[in-house]
Amino acid sequence: MFDSGHRGEHKSLTDAENKKLFGPCNQKHGHNYKGEKTDKKILGYGHPCCGN
Repeated sequence: MFDSGHRGEHKSLTDAENKKLFGPCNQKHGHNYKGEKTDKKILGYGHPCCGN
């Protein structure tokens, strides 16, 4: 398991445009990720807010 934090934004947009485009993901927030190790790769499970 690992944790990650980010904010959904595009630097070329205004604050209002970013808020409209990214909604709640425009605020700084974090995610906790779980994974399953297989013989080929790690399967990750992201956060439903933005699919990450």
